[in-house]
Amino acid sequence: MPWLVTHISLPATLLAAIVLGGLIERASAVQTEAPEPNRSTRFGSWPEWGLGAVLVFAAASWFGLAARLSNGRFVQSVDGGVARRVTSYGADHWWWLAIPPLIAAFAIGFATLVRGSRRTALVSLSAITVVMTLLQVHTAWQLSYIDPDISTEMMIYTQTSPDVTRTMDQVTELSEQLTGGQGLEIWYDADVSWPMQWYLRDFSNKRFVGASLSSAPTAPIVMVGTDSVGRDSQYLAGYTGTELVLRWWFPEELYRDFAIAPEISPGRSAWRSEGQPHGPLDIAKSIWDGVDPEFSMDGQARLFRLVTYRDIERPLGRTDFILYVRNDLLPEFNAIRYGASD
Repeated sequence: MPWLVTHISLPATLLAAIVLGGLIERASAVQTEAPEPNRSTRFGSWPEWGLGAVLVFAAASWFGLAARLSNGRFVQSVDGGVARRVTSYGADHWWWLAIPPLIAAFAIGFATLVRGSRRTALVSLSAITVVMTLLQVHTAWQLSYIDPDISTEMMIYTQTSPDVTRTMDQVTELSEQLTGGQGLEIWYDADVSWPMQWYLRDFSNKRFVGASLSSAPTAPIVMVGTDSVGRDSQYLAGYTGTELVLRWWFPEELYRDFAIAPEISPGRSAWRSEGQPHGPLDIAKSIWDGVDPEFSMDGQARLFRLVTYRDIERPLGRTDFILYVRNDLLPEFNAIRYGASD
């Protein structure tokens, strides 16, 4: 869960600072070991820079090739969704992904013979740090600016959907047109009370109706959860409803189905029922079954696209709500919703 990441990231940050600080101190110490005139033997001369450049370039080349070869084609999945599969071109050229690691291994081996294992190890660790930092920047950029409110990011996990803020912008504009402020009467039930209790905090005529409607509303706007539709339909004859996404969350089955987890109740992992064997050997087999698909090209492509681009083949979990607009105000609201001019 995102709120538990702090327990991992805080010590990891401190350990990363220790490693980086140690690398810098060690590089400075090696820099002063050789006599000043003999610059070719000092750390930081062209062999070290050359090795670092080769390693970073190899990593960048691998990511570029993986992005190209894993782009794939979309096909119908077993569960009725859409899945990405490696194309015949990608399958024929999948071996290209071995070239950058081989180049990096050759460069490290050659540098070890020429410059020694200690200097080569320092440069290799520095190159890994640069590559991982760039990957972290890429991930942070995607999380903050591309998918800030989309639950394909596990850091978000459960998120109020953009439908809510979009709807509130439209309702606020309707209220300003009709009342000159936020005086529009709005009814809402328990299913949408969070987050609507927050979004409606400045509306003076909001009304919480509890679990369901008990009488026909008179308010211009009514918001209820989809579970209330059957109970409330008798009171909403004069309204037109639109189903929207209230909140959505990361598809848990993506990782819950990875292996048997006997410490949690059946049905929440690859352990489906009480009668299913779930001993140590069964757990080990389920782990292997979870890892085995990643040895195929499609499995490797799927894992790369998930980690790098957050491509998820499973639908997001979601809870919906219904926005009801009183029919006499529907033309005005549609003008706001669809951007129609007067």
